[in-house]
Amino acid sequence: MNTIKQTKIQKQHELYQKSLDVITCFKKAKGYGMDDLKWNKYYFKLFKPMAEKLLDIADGNFKLVKDCMYWVKGKADRDNWDWTLNTVFKQFPDFLMIRQREEGKRKEHQMWKQKLSEVEKRSEKEILERIANQQKMSALIKGVASGKEIKK
Repeated sequence: MNTIKQTKIQKQHELYQKSLDVITCFKKAKGYGMDDLKWNKYYFKLFKPMAEKLLDIADGNFKLVKDCMYWVKGKADRDNWDWTLNTVFKQFPDFLMIRQREEGKRKEHQMWKQKLSEVEKRSEKEILERIANQQKMSALIKGVASGKEIKK
């Protein structure tokens, strides 16, 4: 029973620490002074529940929350509107959708880079053999299509 209570306390402490990290990141992104103790006193309690919600939808991934926060900040700066942690929470699904789309493009790009790298590593002899094989296959296909006998 005692270890269950300790585990629960430890998880609460971890959540508190991560919430503090999210709020600190928010302060930096918004340009508030890091030494502003009055801000901490009044706003920490206000932003803590939303920081916990953000961590919850991000499965505790602080980096994902931070990336989303700076994505929202970029949009807000570009379009000249104000934002809070609540805005970040509401924009999180859009951020994930765009991020997944970009990751898909990155994976496709990496696949093509790998394919190009493999082609670059081939020797001239291998390339000529591949071309010759492709030409033979092409001739076979044309022969079959025209009804000619295939010579072995």
